[in-house]
Amino acid sequence: METCVKALIQYCGSIPEVSGKFLILKGKETFAGGEWDLPGGRKEEKENDETALKREVKEETGLEIKIQRLLHKWRIEIPSKNLFLNGKTYLCKTECYKVKLSEEHKSYKWVSLEEALSYKIPSWLRNSLLAYKNLLSYNKY
Repeated sequence: METCVKALIQYCGSIPEVSGKFLILKGKETFAGGEWDLPGGRKEEKENDETALKREVKEETGLEIKIQRLLHKWRIEIPSKNLFLNGKTYLCKTECYKVKLSEEHKSYKWVSLEEALSYKIPSWLRNSLLAYKNLLSYNKY
């Protein structure tokens, strides 16, 4: 089973309209049940998570990221599409909001956590966002 790494990227730069928002991508094809996705992809042979995630994010968005922490582990099994993935979503930060989309995607948005949850997203992404929301609630105490 292949491993897939995804980045929940939060903008932490100086543009107030975007500050604190998260990047979501709209692919040319749906990925495992959702129109919207996070940057990331499959690890190459002998890559660790950090190297793979930084490479995939750079390829798909042109952004440099700082990985903060592992948020959520998930699994996708869709035998009809021959898709079997072990996935991990990492919380990441960036100071750049100008995205240069790869040919794999047709659009992007910087959205709040609540906005992201309102979009058509796959269950693994919804669960990753909820894991972040729970982390925020936990850290308030």
